[in-house]
Formats: sequence, C-alpha cells, structure tokens
Amino acid sequence: MPPKKADSKNGDSPSTTSNQRAPPGNPQQNVDRHRTNPSDHIQSTVASRSSQQPPQRVGSGSEARPSSSGGPVTANSWAKVAAGHSRGSLSQLKANQLPTHPVVMPLPPGVTQGPTFGTPQHQIPQTNVPTPNSRQRASQELQQVPSHAQSANPMNTIRSGISSMNLDAATGISQKASPSPQFPHIHQSSKSQLQQVAYPSSTDRMPALPATKSSAPAAVSSTKPSAADSNRQSKASDEESPQDGQSKVSSSLIKRPQYCNAGTPLRLYANFFKLNVSKSVKLVSYSIEVTRQDPSVEITNGGLRSQCIRLALQEARFLRYRNRIVTDHQANLYSVGQLSEELHTTNIQYRDEHHQTTDPNARIYVVALKEGRTIDISSLVPKIVSEDLTIGKESRSEILTALNIFLHDFAQRQPTSITYLRDKCFHLGHHSSRHNLFGGLEAIPGFFSSVRPASDTLMVNVNPSRGAFYKVLRLDHLMYEWDEAWKDRGSWDAVELDALQAFLKGLRIKALHLNKKDGKGNPCPWIKRISGLAQTTDGQTPPPPRGDKTKPPAQDPSKIVTLPPVVDVKGANPSQVQFWHDKKNMYVSVSDHFKEEYPGYPPGGDLSRSLWCVVNVGSQERPIYLPAEACEVLPGQAHKKKLSPQQTTKMIEVAVRRPFVNKKAIEQDGLRSVGLSATDNNKMDSFGLTLPSSSLLTVEARQLPLSSVSRMEFETPAKDQHWTYVRIRDQNDPLIVEPKDKIADALKQRLSDHGMSVSLYTARDQKNHQIEFDSRPGALNEPLRMFLDQVSRRGVRFLLIILPDNDANRYSRLKLLCDKTYGVKNVCVLAETDSGDKPKMSNLCLKVNLKMGGVNFVAPARSLDFIEAGATMVIGIDVTHGSATSAESTPSVAAMVASMDCKLAHWPAELRVQSGSSRRDGGLEMTSFNLEGMLVEHLRRWRAKHGKLPNNLLVFRDGISEGQYEESLQTELPKLRAACEQDWEKGHTTTSNEPVKITFIVCAKRHHTRFYKPTDKPGQVVNPLGGTYVDKDITESYPWDFYLQSHTALKGTARPAHYIVLHDEIIKHEASKPRGDEAPIRPADLIAQITHNMCYLFGRSTSSVSICPAVYYADLACTRARCYLMDLYNNTPQAPQAPPASAGESALENWQKSLQARLDLPANVKDHMFYI
Repeated sequence: MPPKKADSKNGDSPSTTSNQRAPPGNPQQNVDRHRTNPSDHIQSTVASRSSQQPPQRVGSGSEARPSSSGGPVTANSWAKVAAGHSRGSLSQLKANQLPTHPVVMPLPPGVTQGPTFGTPQHQIPQTNVPTPNSRQRASQELQQVPSHAQSANPMNTIRSGISSMNLDAATGISQKASPSPQFPHIHQSSKSQLQQVAYPSSTDRMPALPATKSSAPAAVSSTKPSAADSNRQSKASDEESPQDGQSKVSSSLIKRPQYCNAGTPLRLYANFFKLNVSKSVKLVSYSIEVTRQDPSVEITNGGLRSQCIRLALQEARFLRYRNRIVTDHQANLYSVGQLSEELHTTNIQYRDEHHQTTDPNARIYVVALKEGRTIDISSLVPKIVSEDLTIGKESRSEILTALNIFLHDFAQRQPTSITYLRDKCFHLGHHSSRHNLFGGLEAIPGFFSSVRPASDTLMVNVNPSRGAFYKVLRLDHLMYEWDEAWKDRGSWDAVELDALQAFLKGLRIKALHLNKKDGKGNPCPWIKRISGLAQTTDGQTPPPPRGDKTKPPAQDPSKIVTLPPVVDVKGANPSQVQFWHDKKNMYVSVSDHFKEEYPGYPPGGDLSRSLWCVVNVGSQERPIYLPAEACEVLPGQAHKKKLSPQQTTKMIEVAVRRPFVNKKAIEQDGLRSVGLSATDNNKMDSFGLTLPSSSLLTVEARQLPLSSVSRMEFETPAKDQHWTYVRIRDQNDPLIVEPKDKIADALKQRLSDHGMSVSLYTARDQKNHQIEFDSRPGALNEPLRMFLDQVSRRGVRFLLIILPDNDANRYSRLKLLCDKTYGVKNVCVLAETDSGDKPKMSNLCLKVNLKMGGVNFVAPARSLDFIEAGATMVIGIDVTHGSATSAESTPSVAAMVASMDCKLAHWPAELRVQSGSSRRDGGLEMTSFNLEGMLVEHLRRWRAKHGKLPNNLLVFRDGISEGQYEESLQTELPKLRAACEQDWEKGHTTTSNEPVKITFIVCAKRHHTRFYKPTDKPGQVVNPLGGTYVDKDITESYPWDFYLQSHTALKGTARPAHYIVLHDEIIKHEASKPRGDEAPIRPADLIAQITHNMCYLFGRSTSSVSICPAVYYADLACTRARCYLMDLYNNTPQAPQAPPASAGESALENWQKSLQARLDLPANVKDHMFYI
C-alpha cells in the first residue's frame, strides 16, 4: 500500500522523501518515488499442502530459482492477515498455524499446473448452512368498500356503487358488467373507469377508484411487493391478455381531445426520420438459449452468451441467412421468414473474441433457437401508426422491439463501434472527437436511436450522445490519472482505496508480459477481469453475508484454502503481496517473482520499488494477482458508475454543442452509424425498410406568448428577521482579519435593496464567525455545534454559510446539522463568490427570501386561469434511488412538494423512505406506499391556511418511464384519492362541496427529442424560443402528450420537457366553462398556457426554467434527502447496515423507521422550502 501523502490537516510538513507518488514510466524524475514502468503478473494458485516442513518466507532480496515453465508459477499459498503496513511487521509463520481451507486455483491458458501437496487433516469439513431466504412481500391490492357500506357519505355511496366493476389492472381492458344497484345508469367502461364516472348529483360526485380483476372485496396486505414481484405480476397480466386480434390497446390512457391552437404557428425541424415498410415482410421471432454441453448448464453471463451467439452465427450454414437475421446477441433473434431446422441447434467450440484460432481443448456450448410468433410487419405497422385498438399490445411491443434490434444489429457488427444499453452506439475510431474527462476517463461521441410510432407513420429518433469510457492505458498510468483527481483528499487512506477498488472493479485488462501465440503465429492475449485490489482476506473463507454476522457462510470444499497469500494491507504493492511457491516450498513476493521469471520487465523499472496497488483478477476465494504495470486496459469499456462533480462538469462542457452542429452530425453521421443507410447496411432491403428522406422531419409547432413576470423587487419581502453568518475553513486556512465579511455585508445590502427588512447579528470579534470543519466521516466538529447551538438559542432565523470549496461531503454534513439537528434555516455560498457581482448576490437573495417566508414574484393576472381562484393545489412528486456505488441497503426516497396558495410561491416538502426498497433489488419507483401519508400532511397545511380542502389537485409526476404509465395509474392515483377521502370522511369539505378532482401529468426530462428552428440563412438552424409547443407529427393520440420548451437556451441545444396527461378531471372541466364574453377554451390550449406560465414562477431563477416548478422542486427535495442519508448513498464506512431477512419483519420495520427519522425535520424547517 502506498504510504500517506503529506497531510497538512494533521500538521505534517510536506514530505520530500521517496514515498510521494510520481507519474509512472518516468524513472528520471524522482527515482526514489518507486513509480516505474510496466511490470508483470502473478497468479496465486492455491492448493492443499502435505509437507511436514513449516513454510518458509523469502524476502524481496532473497534468491530464488527461475521457473522451468517459463510462465506464471503455480503457487500454493497460505495467507496470514498482517496488521502492519510493511512486510517487516509480519510475524514468523509456524507449522501449527496452517489454516484448513484447501482449494485449487485456476491457471491462465497454456500454463502448466505445478506439483500439489495436501493433508486431509488440514481441511475444514463441509457444512451445509442454508442462506437466508429473501423476504417474501405480499402483493397489495386496491382496497374496496363492501356494498353494504353506509351511503350517507357520498364517498361511501360512490365507492359501493362501483365495487362490482371489473377492470384488467394490467391492460385496462374492461369486461362487461351489470349496472350498479344504486345507480342503474353507471356501467363499466374502459374509457370512463380511470377518467370520470357519471354521478347522479353534484353532491355524490367522486371519481371512481380503479377496480381489481375480482368483483369480491380484496384483502389489503400489510406488506409491499418488491420491484421483482411487481414485474412478475405485470408479466403475468400480459400473458393472461387475449391473443392478437382480440385484445386492445389499453384505453385507461386519455386520448388527445384536440390539438393546441394557442399562440402563433411555426415550422421546426425535429430529430426524427420517417421509416417506411416498403414490401410485405413476415418476421419470425426466436428466443435464444445458450447452454454448456457437458454438463448441461444454462449460461447467464452476458458476455459469454454474446460471444457464443456471435460464434454460432459465424458458422458456414448461417452465411446464406446473414442478410435476413438480426439479434441482440443475448436472448432474441428475428429472421425474415423461417430458418431451416438444422439452424435450430448449433454446437460451437468456444473461442475468445481476442483470439483468431480455437483451442482444440476449448469447452463446447450449445446455442438453441426456439421459434416463437410470426409477425406480418407490413400489415401490422399501418395499424400501429393508426392506433387501431384491435392490435394487441404484445404485437405492438414486439414489432418495435424487432425494429430497434435491427438498428443496433448494424452497430454490433462494426469492428470500431460498441453498443451500450441497447439504444446507443459509440465509435471507438473517432480519436479526434474524444475529450479528456480526467481521472482516467474520456468522452467518446456516439448516437442514440429508437423506433417510435407516430400518428401516421413509424419514426426513428436519432440524437447525438456522449459516453464516459475508460482510457486505453497501462493500468499504473490509469491509476495515476485517477489518483490525480483525488489529490486534494490529503492521504492514501481507506476511503480512497475503497473508491479506487470501485473504479477498477469489473474492468477488463490484457496481461502485457505474456506474449503467447498460437500455432499460426497469431497473438493469444490473456484477458482477465479485475475483481478488486489485493486484500488481507484473500484466499480465506468468504465472510458471512453482509448484514448477517451471526451465521457462517456455506462452505464449498473447492473454495477452501490452506496456504492463502500473505497480503500486508489492502491496496498492497508488489513487494507487500506474497504467495506460496510450490517448487521453492516458500513464500515469494510478487516483485521477486517477476524479477526472476521476467528479468528486465517492466522496461526501465523495478517492481520492488513500485507503490502501485496489486490487482486481483481472480476471486477473493481464489486470487490471481497482477501488478498494475503488467496490465493494459482494453478499449471500449463504458464507465457505468457515477461521475465525480468535476467529471460531470467536463462532460456537460463536451456535450454542449450548437444546434447547427448537432443537426449536421445527425444527417451526415447519425443515419449511417445506426444502420439506416442502404448503401452501408444491406439488410435494409431484406427487411423492406426505407427512409423517404435523409433530412430531419419538419413538424408543426406553436409559439406561446411570453409571460411578463416582474423580477425587479420582491412581491412580498420577509420582514423582522434576524440572521447571521459563519465562514467554514479548513484547518490550515488563515483567519480573515478584516472588520467585516465582504460576502455577508454585500448580501445585507442587496436584501435591503430588494425591500427586505432584516438585521444582521454579528459577534464582537469577526474571528468568532470563522470555524474549522472536518468533513471526514465520523468527525464531531464540536466548535460548529457550539456555534449552531448559540444561534438557535438566540432566536436567529437564518444562517449564511460561506464554504471554502464545493466539497459534496462537507455540504451534506452541514445541511444535516443545520436542517435536522439544530433546525436553523440556511443558505450556502462559495467563498470565491465575488461580493460585487450584483446578479449573483440577487440570486442569493431569492433563496433567502423564500426560506424566510417571503414571496419573490407572482404571475400576471389571468395567466394561470383557474389556479388563480385559490382552490387548486399543484403537486410535484419524484423518487430518488441509490447508484451503483451506493450501499446495498440504500433505500429509495420519495418526495412530494405542494403549493399552498394561488401565488405558487411556497412549496413545503414531505420526504418518505420507500418501504422495502433498496439498491440491491433495483429500488422502488412507485410511491403507492408513501403517497397517501405525504398528501395528508399537505392537505393539513392547506386546511390550516384556507379552512377547507382544495377543489383540485393538479399533480405533476417526475421520474417514471413510458412502461410505467399504467402502473402509476393503478397504484399512485388511488392513494391520492384515499388521502382526500380521509379528510372528506372527517367532515372537511371543499369550497365547491364536491369531492376533490385530480389531474395526473407525467413530466419526462430524460428523452432525446430536440427541435431546431430554421433561419434566413440556408441550412442554418438555432434553438427555438421559450414557449415552443409541439403536439403534432411526432406524437400519438394515446396518450395525450405534448412537448414544451418553456425556456430559452443560452448555449448548447435546448431540450424540451415531455408532458403526458395520464388522467384528467380538471382541464376538460375548467376549459368548458365560459369566460365572460369569450368562448370556452380548448383543453389543449389551457394546459399548454398554464404549464408554460408556471415555468416563470420558479422561486430562485430570474428567467423561465425548462420544467414545471412542481417537478423541479420535487427533484431538489430528493437531492436534499440524499444529503441526509449521505453515508448510505456514498457508501461510507459509517453507513448503517440493514438487518438480514432472517431478523424478521419487526427488525426491518425498525430499520425503516430509523431511516425515516433522519428525514423528519423540525416544524420550523419542514414547513418552509428548506431544499431550495
């Protein structure tokens, strides 16, 4: 392990010794730093040992005879965990300390197994310890009220009246039902079930709850289904739907009432191309199974399956079908017409993709094709684009899947391209277009593509994309670049080593010191995947399952080690890792082994002086070690983990390109890259696909009028508020000796300019406002705690925090202390902020005024239509999940924000841990188990201010994909209704004395639709202006959706927001009302104008924002929740571990309650916009 750098935080002076890291491969600079050129590989092959002689250990300076094999030596190793950081700290091994875990390690291709020794008495007997079963979560069904429920309350009357309705929850297909006994005129309708139900009178009016498949009352489960359970239920429902020709497209989604006619018309380019099916084509679908021949075992590894399928398609008998077949190289294959029976089963002898010849002893795999459905694509496509309800949802989905596989099949066949997530392809040959992201990563250009149906044709959406990839470097050079990105952390500590291991885990490398060739002289590189860094526990029995320290793991005799490697410390260098050498009957270090077996390697370097970490390319039970100098990163490996803030900023800079550049790239390179150029892709003719034009599609759009929100001064400034400031500094930062703090003084002046009457509380000595803060996990930071305690006791309402940098850990810990522990409202600003920059200080004032209860600005009269009546609550909902680098027990967190009046100025937030959700099961997107309680809290706040319930709930939902629309309607919408019913049944009514109406709209941000506005110059395009609305040409009638670009992009290419109206009880109703002498407005015009005008009311912006503020605020609230659970989301050593499933439901509930307690804030913070 590399020694610590000079740590200024601990008072250490900068070191000039040989322990500092230097760029690898440059021995002339600071030779004593030991960072040298490439090195070698060591395999720690472990076997049992029978020799009665105690093992001997050879130091780095000891002599050892070379291996006669000329390759990696088979090592029989036995590990001893050492506490020290140097090899000298290891105690002398003794014969009676031999562990009892024998196992035989795998050898690289072409390496001969050395002699093996073993003593049965040293083996631990096999034990069969059952692993804990995963929690079984019962499916929660919608609650129904029995028919004998009292009908005095109109809510009970309506619920009992619709209890016998029967609706397929997955497909929305209604079954014919008898009339309701209470209301004979109410029949089950597939269109009215989730929209509106006819009511006998206004007092009885309440929208119907979606019914379950059974007419009998459903039991409500106390537990929540997992994400996997939900997927299985959805799949089961799809399988139960009628066959093609009988089923219908789900009609629970609203059909577009009409197109928008507001504003002025204009024509734009959209990054879509029409795709025509020019001739009769019948596709046959095949599912692919890959199994090992002997014994027959199904292969689930994605990389292995892909290579086996690729080898099978290279067989001579497939050649005549090559232009008629497309596949995703995983599970699906589509062919034009049926394939002959002989192709249904293919035996292939495995060959690595980097080898040109097949090893005669290689394992044999069986690739089997199972014929599925036959799809007449030429006859079904017209029905899809016309939205014919007679076409089955399964057929619709399968055609789109087949066409999307067709797009990406072309990229998969190109030697210089790589596909990612099945919808993006990147070009590895474009070296001139690569951009350095630092930290060992680079941005590579590519294209996104997807086939989508539109109102009258199929469309292909093509958009430029950028992906983060590992650089093709020698591994020690990659580590050096990564380490440079961490240079400000101060030490090579456990946190950094964990981060380095996460960065390298799963990375494929090529061994540089093994120059093997086949019989024809072709190179046969040895390719391995990094499993982690060398650790002290390598070669020992695996630890118990995470979170369950009471049960031992199941013992596998093939994974028991008697002579584990000796690793001084996690992240050890080649001199600190030793393995048992069978032939020498002693321990040999990795550096000594390479020195003897590969003299002169690495060129110009010495592994004994290297400080770079040794990597394990085997497993923790059976490790195989390689020094970093002996590895080279293979090309085309996407970095799928979260980027650092600096890398994210750089990626945004790289991806920001002018509209003209993007349009040109799509038309010139995009079509060819995704296989839509007939001259490059000869399969287009076989599949009957043509592009009528290679130019971007022209679409009709509307330009909505701009709003005239006044932003010169606050609408309602906060008054009589006391505030103070604190300047956070690192341990060695100098104290500021000036009498006043420039930033605090400038903020005070700007607040006064905006009409805000506040008083700044300052201490007599300015030094009392400067406090050291340690952002490392576990630090107590008592000085800051004492300061915050004084602030809260003195009645200070607001705290300005001046930060030295944008360190995310420091920011999260400060927010947790201020918001949660001490209940002090606060705003953070960087110390580098120019106090004389009035726009920046004014933007800071916007946050301060909102948090102090003021109103920044309001919309002009009549711009928000029915919202101005003061009886509509606008709601935003979002869910955040753990990333790949988060702790496995990281929960999903839901956030709901809600407006409190017609000004849409204040949006309190509710945060809830999603019960039963964690990163290990993919998180939980649906909020059905938390939604009701969150809305109840918001309704309580509304009643406290207005005395009654709101008439309307206008809900904007963020974060769900197209495939989750119906699931959201079936799970989330009923919970919103239930919350309203709770208050209604308690006697709380609305102003209209009618049940609360709900409109549910999804706001999608992560899509690839872009618009380009033509200019007077031929071929030139620019971004459209704010207020651009599109609901034609690229949309369908089901569901009711539209694109709205509400902001004016200052740089780059603007991305519009995509709004989908899933359920509506408000818009059509309000649009039908007369407006004085004016005629009723179109529903499409009404929702367009309201949504656009709301985007001008985002509280901390001086211009219109790109998405509705309700969604924006919910997203910010989720981000703040991640700060409160920082240890879990960042996977720090202090992250709490969830109890195992065997602990029982009570332990799991207590775990969820403990996490929820960290999100529950004091009332003085919770009821304000603490997240802004």
